[in-house]
Parts: sequence; structure tokens; C-alpha cells
Amino acid sequence: MLDIDANGTLTFSVCIPGAHRVDVVGVFSGWHEQRFPMQRVDGDCWRLELTPGPGEHQFRYLVNEEIWLLDASAHGTRINAEGIDVSRVWMPPATISPDSIAA
Repeated sequence: MLDIDANGTLTFSVCIPGAHRVDVVGVFSGWHEQRFPMQRVDGDCWRLELTPGPGEHQFRYLVNEEIWLLDASAHGTRINAEGIDVSRVWMPPATISPDSIAA
């Protein structure tokens, strides 16, 4: 599950029975794919908070370093440049300047 708060923090939360490790693997810097370890919060549930900035970000979950999962609560999926299915999330800009609105 994804949650975006008013400050631009993106919270990933998943519950996966039997998982001993869950990572979010995605492009959050705009440059390259990174791995972010999630923290176990309760039994089979895992959580991670990131503040990636505005724009579209592509990601997947890596479970136990061998199983890839998409996120059904994401803002859709797409096939990335490498031909891999990824989840996507769109982070809105923190503020909208009148100059950024098309006339």
C-alpha cells in the first residue's frame, strides 16, 4: 500500500507472510535504480518512508532477494526501458507556481 502525506513523504507498507527481507527497488533519484530495505513493523508487515521529490517514480518490491512483486495500490504499472513490469507512483509538486500553469 502507498500513502503520500502533505509533506511529500511516500510510505510503502506491505504484509507478506514468510518474508525475512523486503526491499523497495526503484528509480527515485532520476538517475539509477536503488535498493531500499524495508523495516519489519509487525509480524509479516513491512514499512519504508521516502521523500523522493516530484515526478513519476518506478519501483518493485524484492522479497527474500528472489521474488519480485508489483504494488496494486500504485498509480498503475508500465514496462520500463529494460522491458520489465514496474509499479509507478506520481508525486505532485510541493507547490504550484502560477508561472507553471499553461495559459
